[in-house]
Amino acid sequence: MPDQKEEKKPSKWKTVNPWLKWTALTIALALSWGVFWGIGLASATSEVDGEKLAYEELVNKSAEQSTELKEIEGNLKHSQEEYKEVLTLIDDKNALEEQMKTLTDDIETKEEENKKLIEELQQQIKDKEKETGQEIDKFDSQLKEKNGELKQLEEDIQAKKDELKAVTGNVEEAKGEPVTLSAGFFDVGKDLPAGRYKVTPASGNGNFFVNDGMKVNILLGHDELFEEEYVFTADDGDVIELTLSATFTPIE
Repeated sequence: MPDQKEEKKPSKWKTVNPWLKWTALTIALALSWGVFWGIGLASATSEVDGEKLAYEELVNKSAEQSTELKEIEGNLKHSQEEYKEVLTLIDDKNALEEQMKTLTDDIETKEEENKKLIEELQQQIKDKEKETGQEIDKFDSQLKEKNGELKQLEEDIQAKKDELKAVTGNVEEAKGEPVTLSAGFFDVGKDLPAGRYKVTPASGNGNFFVNDGMKVNILLGHDELFEEEYVFTADDGDVIELTLSATFTPIE
């Protein structure tokens, strides 16, 4: 049998009424839009809920931050008060430091004045010590000089005593009898011949003057302060005064 070409059957969609096609398409689009709108609505609801939740969190967080802010403001006010107190203390400290500086300057000034005064006093003391030392040296020198003079005078006195002793020891009695005169006034040439005599106390102690003491003025006697004998030359006209009895022995 010859091959017979199989005849195609037309599509059912093509055989559907066009009006039905548009109706079905419209329904499909409506359903699709509804589905998508529901999905969007659900999404929008979810987003609104999320925003609501975020707002509550923000409110709570804002309340917490407001509380923290009040605490911070309270701490700040307290810190400001403390800061004012610190400033007051700093001012007081500065005032005290200024007073201390003034006192220190005054003390340094007084110390400087006292130092100068002490230096002046020390210098005056040194000057006085120097002057005193010079005066002491001068007095020492004068004292040494006077001691030397005194020593020389003592030596001279001792030499005179030795000389007198030698002379007295070598005195030889001249011819003539000793004459004893009582206390009183006597004239040489009348009561006693002129000549050289050794005078000794006859009794007691007393004064022996010649010419009112201008020629002879001694204490005659046997005590410690008195002379036991005295040699002199009686000249005519001499006046002898005795307050004791004395013996006049002629000597050569």
